[in-house]
Amino acid sequence: MSKRCISLLLLLTSFSILIGSCKKNEIIGSDISFISVYNASNNATSLNFLINGESIGASALTIGQKSLYYGVYEGVWSTEAIPSGTTGKTLVKDLTFVAGEHNSLFVIGPADSLDYFTIKDDINVKDPNQVKIKFLNLSPNAGSLNLEIALLGTVTSFPGLGYKQFSDYRSFNAGTIYTLTLKDSVTNNIVGMPVTAEFIQGKVYTVWAKGSLDATVESEKLGIQISELN
Repeated sequence: MSKRCISLLLLLTSFSILIGSCKKNEIIGSDISFISVYNASNNATSLNFLINGESIGASALTIGQKSLYYGVYEGVWSTEAIPSGTTGKTLVKDLTFVAGEHNSLFVIGPADSLDYFTIKDDINVKDPNQVKIKFLNLSPNAGSLNLEIALLGTVTSFPGLGYKQFSDYRSFNAGTIYTLTLKDSVTNNIVGMPVTAEFIQGKVYTVWAKGSLDATVESEKLGIQISELN
């Protein structure tokens, strides 16, 4: 067990509920739940996330960024998503943390009306010989989207996903450069900028649509974000 996974911060209670950033396969107790937090807001430039008053990570998450998994003692705890700037509004909500579960929590919506969207992660999907990828649509106004992943003219499509919908995992070969493109499911027109990526063997990824179709600020525009589960 790493030292950072057993160092506890003292609060007003006798112990901290957080156990630091940990690897998915690190065994640290049967009463621990794991959470990774994403800034998926369409315009909250950066935000801090707190559980029972304790901050996840050492710095704020910018749009598209995520934290590592953090261990949390099972139970119901108060959480806060605090956006930067004067127009943002802090989201305060109680969440239930279930022992043994791994969850990705996406902070979604505009900075003045944040909300949570949570996916239970399957940590057993990893294949040491393949890359695993799923697609998630978190663009609030882009409509139904297709994700196409292309290699040398061969295209794998994740079709027709609406807002907050996600696909099953699919397997890909590692060590090659893929082109990823978002398309409107109705018109088949490209939306957002295509990106290229090289995926690492044995890793698990979520490719997700972020931002708004009508945004003018670069960081808030519709685009593709690639996040490794770790």
